[in-house]
Amino acid sequence: MFNCVHCGAPHNILPGTKQLVCSYCKTVLFFRHDVLQTDWVKWWVLPFPTMFAIGKKYYVVLDNTSLHTIANKNIRYYNEQEWAKIWQQNTNKLLMELYVYGHCRLVNDGGFWEQRFVRPLSVDAQIIIPKQKDLLLEEDEWQITMYAVSSITEVWSNHAVQKNSTLLDWMFVQDSGTAQLEWWEWQLLFAFDTSKHITYYRLENNKTSRIIDYYNTTKLVADSI
Repeated sequence: MFNCVHCGAPHNILPGTKQLVCSYCKTVLFFRHDVLQTDWVKWWVLPFPTMFAIGKKYYVVLDNTSLHTIANKNIRYYNEQEWAKIWQQNTNKLLMELYVYGHCRLVNDGGFWEQRFVRPLSVDAQIIIPKQKDLLLEEDEWQITMYAVSSITEVWSNHAVQKNSTLLDWMFVQDSGTAQLEWWEWQLLFAFDTSKHITYYRLENNKTSRIIDYYNTTKLVADSI
């Protein structure tokens, strides 16, 4: 538990958090080794409608009528209010319970896409995810893809991967480019300079797809579930 240095609002943080946006005054707070630093900046977050809200729980439920999938299963996402109405008839269909702790929007000339950082609170045995694994939900043109975060590491150079080339772990580079971080909110497990561009790669093969994002000196790797 700590208090915002700007407005005094109380917050709980996840271990390893590097940055957090105060949900009351929108001040950006920085942490090192889970200790609040004295440096902070103001970051105004514009309201944006989304099906995933920060600090809320969501439920991943089997649903053959949905176009969303994870682990080759058709699923639907429900918020807490929706799940409370249907859980008695769908308990055996519940695959995951998720907690959303971070959110950012990336934008370039082709449009924008959302990334939400989530932590699984419960996982059915049908879904193979290591315990305490951080997940990433990427929403692009209404398509939601779930990824398991493989690694978050510090790097000092951006090892370019050319589009239409192969291969990292026998994966094809489907897309690559740069994007600007338009805004973000709440907790992230890495820090970055918002004035600089993010370099991204999207790789795939016939079994899975992979995200590789360079946030300045941080490399994030995540594989689809």
